[in-house]
Amino acid sequence: MRRSLQMAAAGGIAVILLSGVAVADPLQPLPLHRALNLALERNGELRALKEEQGRHEGERLTASTRPNPLLELEGSSGAPFGTAEDYGVSLGLSQEFVTAGKLTKRRMVADRALEAYQWRLADRKRLLIEEVTVAYRELQFCAKRSELAATARDLSRQLLSVATERFNADDIPELELNLAKVAQARSDARILEAQRELLPARTRLAELTGEGAQVEVEVKVEVEVEVEPLRAPLPPLPELLEGLELRRPDLRALATERAKGEAEQEAARADAIPNVTASLFYRHDEMTFEIDRSQGLKRDNTLGVRFSIPIPLFDRNQGRIREATARTSQSQREYETAVTAARREVATAHARLQLSEKLLNLYDREILPQLDENLKLMGEAYRVGEVGLLSVIEEQRKFMELHDGYLAELKSGQIARSRLESAAGIPHSPPPFPTPGVPLPGGAP
Repeated sequence: MRRSLQMAAAGGIAVILLSGVAVADPLQPLPLHRALNLALERNGELRALKEEQGRHEGERLTASTRPNPLLELEGSSGAPFGTAEDYGVSLGLSQEFVTAGKLTKRRMVADRALEAYQWRLADRKRLLIEEVTVAYRELQFCAKRSELAATARDLSRQLLSVATERFNADDIPELELNLAKVAQARSDARILEAQRELLPARTRLAELTGEGAQVEVEVKVEVEVEVEPLRAPLPPLPELLEGLELRRPDLRALATERAKGEAEQEAARADAIPNVTASLFYRHDEMTFEIDRSQGLKRDNTLGVRFSIPIPLFDRNQGRIREATARTSQSQREYETAVTAARREVATAHARLQLSEKLLNLYDREILPQLDENLKLMGEAYRVGEVGLLSVIEEQRKFMELHDGYLAELKSGQIARSRLESAAGIPHSPPPFPTPGVPLPGGAP
């Protein structure tokens, strides 16, 4: 489908007018890849989630740390009972020894928790990329509608110019001239409506990327556009579904949560086995004694070793074992449900993308070319007086409605592709946003 250079100039002027800034200080174009990078760097929710890694690293460090030794000091004196010479001093050192590989099992739990967090972080990035891409496409769509509104204005101006010439030549009544003026005013209103739609779209993208109050996207104005399948073809649906569990970060996170539950079961069973505490102690005592009215002093030094172990009579950690078992079962059910939902999501997005491609091809190869030709013929017919003004206005209305529908379907198709890429967990590949052919017939309204 071909598009005149006149439309390219008109579209460029419309974008400048609708940007809300002076020509001397235009908004800088923001490519999609740059918008994605900004969002990944500046998004507040993502930055807050990144801080969680320190907590998981701390938990892993705690799980790997052995218990501290215990130093015990004891002193005794007989002074309160009138025997100040009697006293005792003891020094002990105790160390708890962790049994049954508890540290290794606890570290395994912490490792799985850290891994699950990292997959959740990757999934948040995946969703953010999808969100930014959709917002970007929405803004591109609004910018293209601005160009379309500019085209409607130029068409109405040309129609009003022809109507004025015919009125001055006493070829049409004043009522018909007034209808042309109304059509011109309606096209001016479309410009304002398009500007109103641009503002929230710009604001939304600015919020996601952390830019200023407004941003401008890259909207390429092309003289000729071929709407082929929506960019590089994706693999067929069976290939997209194959290996989905390994590509989707959210599914990997749930699988890791399940593995974490299994590790928690092992750790809970190990914790049911008591730890052993070994103690080394030294004691020195001095006591006075009296034999046959003679007093003496007795000194005792004692060095010993003590072992202590809890008896698992009542608490065998059965509560934590049951809790870990239930958590593992829950994680398994959540994983199975999420896999089913993800496969359904991929299938739905794939079907929507295929339908969008078919509709766009129908627009591009059959509807719009014929519509453009009809508008040219209608304009020439009005110029020579073969048709009335209302017929031309109706044809222009169809022209604008169908081109607007084409833009909407183009946006839907590109969003469907982005969501399919996100749902399938495949790398993001932003396609260009083509411009629909909206020609301005030379000398015709």
